[in-house]
Amino acid sequence: MKVFVNLPQTPEERKVLANGVARFHATLMLEKIKKLNINDSSKEKVLNLVLDHFKEESKKECISD
Repeated sequence: MKVFVNLPQTPEERKVLANGVARFHATLMLEKIKKLNINDSSKEKVLNLVLDHFKEESKKECISD
């Protein structure tokens, strides 16, 4: 089996790829939250908890860099 992989070569191309992957993951997360068998208020709480989690994680990454 042969596999061909095209990777971004420039920093700008890598940023475009990273942003596209982030948007894809965000879309998946939103769809999973929408499908939860809970009321809208609880879905909003789940979303806010997820967003808070990622904000904290991004702060940790900034500090460690």
